[in-house]
Amino acid sequence: MIFMKHRPEQAGKVGVDGCPEREKAVFIGYGRTIYLDRDLFPWTIPFLSALKEKGCKYRFLTNNSSKSGQDYINKLAGMGIHAVREEFVTSVDALIADLNKRSPFRKCYAFGTR
Repeated sequence: MIFMKHRPEQAGKVGVDGCPEREKAVFIGYGRTIYLDRDLFPWTIPFLSALKEKGCKYRFLTNNSSKSGQDYINKLAGMGIHAVREEFVTSVDALIADLNKRSPFRKCYAFGTR
């Protein structure tokens, strides 16, 4: 697993020569890692395209549980990035996955601001 932390000043230096054999996915922090305000960094689309071309899966990570996955998809679409829900991992997704591993939890309800 490759985890790309929030380091915008180094983002332009990230290259993709090929998805390493042992790597299954690249995890990218959502906010301020691929864009700032409503502007994509110049390397964002080429980086994501290179990952796809090399067969690397990527996931956007966020700990902001106040927005739905669809909210994130819509925001990226407005910036020219086509994304699907499976490409996002939110803090609520992580909580539900953890609770599903434990018993006796059979139902999980997440409460947020929306």
